[in-house]
Amino acid sequence: ERIFDTPEWNKQLVGFAGASFVEAFDKLRTNAKHRTLAYRFIPTKADLLPGASLFAPLVQTVQAALKEKECILTETGDFVAPADACFAGPLSRRLLSESPPGLADFRLVHPDLENHRKQLEPLGVQALTIHQVLDICSDADWLHGRDAEWWETLFELLSRNEVSEETVASFPLLRCQDGVCRR
Repeated sequence: ERIFDTPEWNKQLVGFAGASFVEAFDKLRTNAKHRTLAYRFIPTKADLLPGASLFAPLVQTVQAALKEKECILTETGDFVAPADACFAGPLSRRLLSESPPGLADFRLVHPDLENHRKQLEPLGVQALTIHQVLDICSDADWLHGRDAEWWETLFELLSRNEVSEETVASFPLLRCQDGVCRR
């Protein structure tokens, strides 16, 4: 924090630190024991102290490099590019834990990475919206097999989010006498 931005070699050393960080990050995240720990060290602009402009390029360098790598650990243990990964809050994750057919198109970040949103959002990891969760779960045949606890979780998710009447009306929410879920 107290390194001067002159002489020029200080800037060069900070420039080299970006590549060194990414290399160390890769080694740490591929170590089974420390794989989720690595993510807490990803620098963000919020980490910069006032007047520490020397390190701003380091943050940009690291984030740019990681945006292009398959470096986000998913719940299945794979690594994907940040733009291909999604956060899911606890209620959404509970709904999706029963593998609805629509989930195949989404890669959820490993649950342990939910604590590192501040570091991962600048890389392009997005949070699932309530509309995406409903789209993923909208298969009427699949919904037929959900138990009361699953439906209770869905209603809790809907009540905690501002969901329009149109959205609720378009979801096969009602289980009819014939067992089919309809809008």
